[in-house]
Amino acid sequence: MERDISQWEPDILKWPSLNLVALHGIAGDFVRLATRKSEADPAAVLATFLVRFACEVGPGPYLMVGDSKHYARINAAIVGDTSKARKGTSHGPVARCFDGLISLYSQERYVVAHSTPGPLSSGEGLMFALRDPVEKAVFDKNTKETVIKIVDPGASDKRLFVCDEELGGALSCTKREGSTLSATIRCAWTMAIWTLSQKTARLLRQAPISPL
Repeated sequence: MERDISQWEPDILKWPSLNLVALHGIAGDFVRLATRKSEADPAAVLATFLVRFACEVGPGPYLMVGDSKHYARINAAIVGDTSKARKGTSHGPVARCFDGLISLYSQERYVVAHSTPGPLSSGEGLMFALRDPVEKAVFDKNTKETVIKIVDPGASDKRLFVCDEELGGALSCTKREGSTLSATIRCAWTMAIWTLSQKTARLLRQAPISPL
């Protein structure tokens, strides 16, 4: 016996809503204000705010868990339908908030962390953006002495916020043979002193990266 499906209707699940408990403190106040007249999802705005705030805080504050230091470092991924979920909309108010600090404070008082849209394509690219200064011993023919000169000033600020709107592209890059992207992000999260065992390796100390 065939079933009559002419009257069948699919069960549409209700879109999940963010528990109000998550909207705590300054972050909660910001999310409520940012989404009051916006199509952005509160959960996405909250995740973006927390990642960017953690990047701005930098390598200072930490929480001891056993013998390990856990810094204010967050990596997040916002997932939704392509061109429909308004994933990029969640970044707008957060960028406006933190980038607006540039006009409020002089560089002597506060310097906003460097922000880039990516893409996350290679570990070497991230290392170059956050590299330490490179010094080289040079023999001075006039003074007959060897002096140390800085041949590369490196990055003056090791805080880097990466808002890559194409997560699929970053994941594809991690699958390439010899890719160091995943390992680089992992090492930056642990705040370790790290480098790559390559001819063009760069040494980085306390270089936090906040990918979104």
